Amino acid sequence: MVLGYTGSYDRVAAFSRQWRQEQQEAARTAGKQAYVPQQFAPGEAFQFDWSEDWVRINGISTKLQIAHFKLSYSRAFFMKAYLT
Repeated sequence: MVLGYTGSYDRVAAFSRQWRQEQQEAARTAGKQAYVPQQFAPGEAFQFDWSEDWVRINGISTKLQIAHFKLSYSRAFFMKAYLT
């Protein structure tokens, strides 16, 4: 008897195994319940970003500003580079 508990070790071990399995199952399904797929109509939304890069044009190092677009509906990707 430990701290007033009169039950057996086997009962405590069985409870622990069941509790651990329930916790693991809850962790596996928690992410699935939180997932919300995004849907977009054509032309409704896009993502945009800028970047910079250096290229050699006719042997001269030239800095470019690059616009990046990704359409949310089709996931089509488009880039346009501008000389600075």
